[in-house]
Amino acid sequence: MLANSRHFSGAIAAAFLCLAAVPAEAAGKYVGGWQKDYPVVKYGVIPVETQSNTVKSMDAFISLAEKELGIKMELYTASDYSGVMNALIAKQIHLSWLSGFSYCQTRMDSNGGVEPLVAAMEPDGSMG
Repeated sequence: MLANSRHFSGAIAAAFLCLAAVPAEAAGKYVGGWQKDYPVVKYGVIPVETQSNTVKSMDAFISLAEKELGIKMELYTASDYSGVMNALIAKQIHLSWLSGFSYCQTRMDSNGGVEPLVAAMEPDGSMG
């Protein structure tokens, strides 16, 4: 997951780490403070099926994130990686899920303007 602002990325990373580390009912009390600066968080995704199926499949994630983080989430869908990458660079979205290569390309194109927040880890502990 990527973010395009140091202040925001630190806050949201802490929030997601809190969500992963504590029971859902307790998570809200650990993430406070940054929500007033980011009352709406825009999350970019690339449809892997049709756009309407992608929106449906993301509904549960968006609802949970809104509930646990105390903010409104808006889903941004693009037809390909470059659409999401360009939206990150233009600061039209705050977060996105990108492949490693797309992250590297976005970081280069934005002159370091995006940061990784979360990365996949393989069962053996190596990074995916």
